[in-house]
Amino acid sequence: MFKHPQLHSFLLAAGMAVSAASYADALSSSDYRAGIDRISADYKAAKVACDQLAGNADYNVAIEKCDALAGDSKEACVAESKATYSKS
Repeated sequence: MFKHPQLHSFLLAAGMAVSAASYADALSSSDYRAGIDRISADYKAAKVACDQLAGNADYNVAIEKCDALAGDSKEACVAESKATYSKS
């Protein structure tokens, strides 16, 4: 098909590199900053929601995870979950 497959591969890779570089310039600094701020706000909101999973809700999740286990592993998991719950 191609007489020089290595040359074709090189030209394809070079074209892709130039294409990627042109997209990098398309994002303005204000758009970049807005994206960073949005990600930061999303992280903070998720962190607050996660921090509320203490006490009963956190214990229930831990017990549900233990249900997937069997035998001694399940018993150890339940015991650890109960010990962690009683400490909090």
